[in-house]
Amino acid sequence: MISNFIPGLIMIITSFLLPTIPQYFRKPAMLLSVGLSALSLFNGYGTFLEWDILGLNLILYQSDSLTLPFAIIFHIAAILVIIFSWHSKNLMEHMATLAYAGSAIGALHAGDFFSLFIWWEATALTSVFIVFAGNTNAAKDAAMRYLIIQVSSGVLLLIGACLMLYQTGNHNLAVLDLKTNFGIFIFIAFGIKAAFPLLNGWLQDSYPESSVTGTVALSAFTTKLAVYALARGFPGTELLIYIGAAMTVFPIFFAEVENDLRKGDTLREKKSAVKINEACQVNVDKYPMQKKVKNGLNSKHLVEESAAKGWVRGGLPSREIYKNQKYDCN
Repeated sequence: MISNFIPGLIMIITSFLLPTIPQYFRKPAMLLSVGLSALSLFNGYGTFLEWDILGLNLILYQSDSLTLPFAIIFHIAAILVIIFSWHSKNLMEHMATLAYAGSAIGALHAGDFFSLFIWWEATALTSVFIVFAGNTNAAKDAAMRYLIIQVSSGVLLLIGACLMLYQTGNHNLAVLDLKTNFGIFIFIAFGIKAAFPLLNGWLQDSYPESSVTGTVALSAFTTKLAVYALARGFPGTELLIYIGAAMTVFPIFFAEVENDLRKGDTLREKKSAVKINEACQVNVDKYPMQKKVKNGLNSKHLVEESAAKGWVRGGLPSREIYKNQKYDCN
């Protein structure tokens, strides 16, 4: 019975039930829902669920040789994300993460562009709550910008699907090219979600503002779903070679110039002191210290990345080191 469900749907249903499940059983319930969803993968290849509505035949559940490997990877990723976030007690984040992963898995099994659009927007609506779960003002602002961009991607996909239906009478997933206007709309929609160069501002804006576990969840599905969509709709498109090369270079460049990948509010007011290319910003001469401590300072321990565990910025306060000695700052 459950194996006849659209893969990922049981995960979405479970996400809505999480508030009714005692806290200690939520994570096992999440893992169980992923396992039950994976049972559908044993159905093999074929079309398993269609729905006729408003004169359209929506293929809600189909599987083939391209869908299956992505579905297996997405289920494994969902399990790993749940395990990684095991320590977290943020209910909203858990609900959003499970529904988000389920929506992405459901999108893999869509057999037409209108069904894909439904899941496409579902991933946008669920993932925005993961950004919200960062629980800072910056995260809330980034979440709204993220939602606008992701919904815009879905709108472009819908426009392309409508044009394709109008011009060809067909709306099933098929190989497209950039010589048609609907192909261009759909390509841009996929490109936004794949974070093509110049279309990737939403990723750099929203991912760092999420929680640590939220960032991991977001990085597991959104762009990978877009890669699947591009492989499905635009295989062999030469332009993707150049875009892929640019996407390879961009992260390397940003990794070199970025000294703090996560720019949360807790770090926002601190001046970074990266040991590779910056001197420490703490001027020890301006702070009173015992002579024994000041003379014995090792400057490399003033850098955040080199400080011993439990130290504060600038080193352990001398009063903690010499508790039983008379405090003399002269």
